[in-house]
Parts: sequence; structure tokens; C-alpha cells
Amino acid sequence: MGLFSSRSDNLAKQLKVRTRQLDAINRFSALRDQCQNSKDFLDQAAHFIASELASRFVAIVLMEGEKMQISASTLNDVTNQHSDVINLLAQNAMKTGRNVIINNARPHLRLRNAKVACALAAPLLWKNQYIGAVVAFRFKRLAFAQRSLHTMQTLCTQLPPALDYVMAGENVTQRNKELKIIYEIDKVKEKFGKDTQMLLDALAEQIQKFTSAKCAFIFLTDNKTKGTKFAATGNAAAHKAVLKDFADESVAQGEMVEQNINSHLKDAVCIPVTIGDDHAAFGMANSSNQDGFTEEDKRILAAIAKQADNALFEDRERKKMRDTFSRYVSGDVLDIILKDSDALRPARHEATLLFSDLRGFTSLSETIEPEKVVGMLNEYFTVMTEIIIKNKGMLDKFVGDEIVAMFGAPVFFEDHAKRGVKTAVEMQKAFKDLHAKWRKQGLPSVGLGIGIDSGNVVVGNIGGEQRADYTAIGDHMNTAARLCSHATPGQILITQNTYDQVRKSVVADELPALTLKGKTLPVKVYNAVSLK
Repeated sequence: MGLFSSRSDNLAKQLKVRTRQLDAINRFSALRDQCQNSKDFLDQAAHFIASELASRFVAIVLMEGEKMQISASTLNDVTNQHSDVINLLAQNAMKTGRNVIINNARPHLRLRNAKVACALAAPLLWKNQYIGAVVAFRFKRLAFAQRSLHTMQTLCTQLPPALDYVMAGENVTQRNKELKIIYEIDKVKEKFGKDTQMLLDALAEQIQKFTSAKCAFIFLTDNKTKGTKFAATGNAAAHKAVLKDFADESVAQGEMVEQNINSHLKDAVCIPVTIGDDHAAFGMANSSNQDGFTEEDKRILAAIAKQADNALFEDRERKKMRDTFSRYVSGDVLDIILKDSDALRPARHEATLLFSDLRGFTSLSETIEPEKVVGMLNEYFTVMTEIIIKNKGMLDKFVGDEIVAMFGAPVFFEDHAKRGVKTAVEMQKAFKDLHAKWRKQGLPSVGLGIGIDSGNVVVGNIGGEQRADYTAIGDHMNTAARLCSHATPGQILITQNTYDQVRKSVVADELPALTLKGKTLPVKVYNAVSLK
């Protein structure tokens, strides 16, 4: 009886630990979905891990090229002594691939000098490569228990894929923002295209609108006549002469330049544009950010400068950019996004969500040259995107080799479920041809799995002022993703919701119900084989 009781107690303890770990994972996933960008996510992740470990200090160290960089920490002021110890522990964890735990800092001079009593470090592994480490300190003599080690391991396993997800979202956000800028510049051109000075004034206002700049300026110089047109916002007009010298320096160097010009013009950035015999310089100064202009600010300035080239001189670049975006969204969706800002507002839609993923591609990418991997992905994305657009779907995003698409939003079609399944069938057929071609080229074998669900989701520009993605959120989005992860090569797994809408037009085999992550009850699924 005593032995049985002891085993029961052990099982109860193990269950409690496992439940606590799963709860931490769920809360960590929610944190990922709430964060606006990778910096915000890393900062929140550091505080989340610190809370779980009951540790005052946690730092996340990531590799930036060949160097380690403290990307986030829970302390506002990290001393040089702390940095040395953090990098040392992170390097040790990455080199050995093991956790580092020190509950007695007395034998360690560097830890003592940094007034660290206990330390814990765990490596971050992503796609078979160590990308960094998480380091935790306690400044009082309170040993890290085995439970803390298990918690650290669990969260360090979740952090890399979550970071990859957030960074992918940033890329989509940037693309959406550039699309919005293109549209705004087009409107400016249509309104002021016949008056160059008014056009320059409006473009300067766009720079200030889309960046953190408190003032913006543009110089447009005719090299033949040496005549110069000038536009400015904020206090830039009062400093025309010094800004002209700054702009000329940018043109002379032929690249973006940055400088603190004087006490009135700080964090100034300028980028040159050459158009035939003329040249222009687009600039901004006095960022509202405490740390100056961000990389995103500079990308936006560059994007406006390039698009202004088109607006001013009617070259082909604008058409090229629109053609590029038309490859990723249907014409209907593109028109709505460009013309109807209300279409981006979140609203409930009945839609069909499609997730597709290449099986065996991760292993393949480790065995062949990166150039071939990129070539395969580009060819694969091109073929699949054409099929999605042809069926009036919207390409939501690319995540690695995964494709996410939706049908029925923002342009609603009564037969959205049929369009989604038809797209999946055509994708599998096209993939067979593509795969046969790759095999003839001597490339390894891969497969395509697809998951589909239909139902009510919230679709629109989801996020905050700093970051918003046009996407869908809701249980049906998650279910489609989970089905995709279960689909074997060649399969198209659809839910009962989808099957009920396509049963008259699709041949499908009922499969055993699946227990999906996040679902309390098994989910009934079908394998869509073909169209009737």
C-alpha cells in the first residue's frame, strides 16, 4: 500500500509539473501573438521567462553575424561586468549545446565581480543551428532548482520558432506598409502631378507622415540650369542653406548619409535619387524616437524617394511594383486594399482557410546548396500562388516553405469552400508535375500536405498602430494549420465544416477523427481526393 501510494504521489507530481509546463507554453504562445514586432517580443519574452524562473534578471543573447548581441534583458542598465558574464555563459551553452547552472558563484571571479550569486543559461536551437542563448541571474543566494531548469528548457524550445513567426509577420507588415505608401504617392501624383512644387511639398508631408521625423525636406536640382526646387516641413525651411550642403554631400557620395547637423537638426538622414540629367535628395531630421531614426524609418524614406522618382518622372517603376504585388494577391483584393481603407478594418467573415506545407523540405535544405533551395522555393511559390489567385483567393503569407491562403475575404464568394478545395486539388496536381521535374534534375524527394477549414473568422488589419497585418484570426485558422501538420504527402485534409459545403462537388474519403492540439474533442476529417 505504501509503495502504491508513493507511486501515485510521484505520478501526481509529474502531472502537476507537466500541466505547469503546458500552461507556460500556452501563455508564451499568446505572448507571441500579442507582440507588435521582434524587439517587443524579445523584451516581453525576457520578462516572461524571468517571471517563470522567479529571477530578477534574464537576458536573451542572439547571434548577429559572427558576434553575440544582447537583444533583450529585464534590467534597464546592463553593466560591462554583466555583459562579460552574459556572453561567457551564453557562449558556453552554445558551444556545448547544454545547460549551464551555477548555484555557487564563489569559485567564479567574474560572477563575484558582477555580484551574481547564481546563474542559469540554456542554448537556443533553431533548424539544427544554435542561434543564441538565454541567461538568468540571481543576485541573492537562492539556488536554481531542477524545476527552474526544466522551465528554462521548455521556454527555450518555444522561443526560436516564436521569434521566427514574429519576424515573418514583420516582413508581411513591411510589405503592406510599402503597398500603402505606393498608393498614397499615387494619390499625391494624381492630385498635384501637373505642379512640381506642389508635388514636392506634398511628398515632404508624406515623409513626415510615414516616419518618426518631425521635419522633412526635398531638393530637386536641374543639372543643366542649376536651378533647384525646395520643399520642407517642420523647421526645415529655416535651415535651407545647411540642409542644401547636407543634400549635396549625399548626392556626391551616391548613398544614404546620416549626421547630427546642429542643435536644430539632429539625426538627419538624406538619400539621393538620380533621374536622367537631374538629381534629387530626400531627407528627414529630428526623430520623435528617443534613440533616433529606426531602420524602418530609413527603409520608408528610401521607398518614398524611389516612388517619388516614378511620381515625378513617369518611369516604369510604379507599374513594376504593382505587378510585383499582383503576384501575391488577387486583382480584386489589390483593388480593395488600394482604394478602400475601410476594407482593412477587422470584421467577421465566413471564409475558408488553406495551409500547405512541404514534407521533407527541412531535411532537403540541409543536403543541397542554398541557391538550389531558393530556386526550388521560388518555382514552387510561383506555381502555387498563380493557382490561388486564379481561384480568387488571397495569399495571406509565406512562412518558411508554408503557404497560407484564404477564400471569401475580403471579397466574399458564396462558394468560398469549393474554391479553397478546388485550389488544393489543383495545387497537388501541379506539385506532382513540379516534383517530377525536380526528380529529373536529381533533387531529393519532397511531398505536399494541405489542411483546410471553413467558418467564421475575424479578417482585416490585425495589430496596433506600430504593426498591423491583413490576415485572419480565429479557431478555424488554427484548425486549418493543425490539419496541415497532420496531412501526409499528397493529402488534402478538410474538416466537417468544409465538407458540408463541398460534398456535392468533391470526392472525399472519411478518415478516423484526429485529436488536434488545443481541441478537447476529436475532429472529424476527410481526405479530398478530386473534384466531381
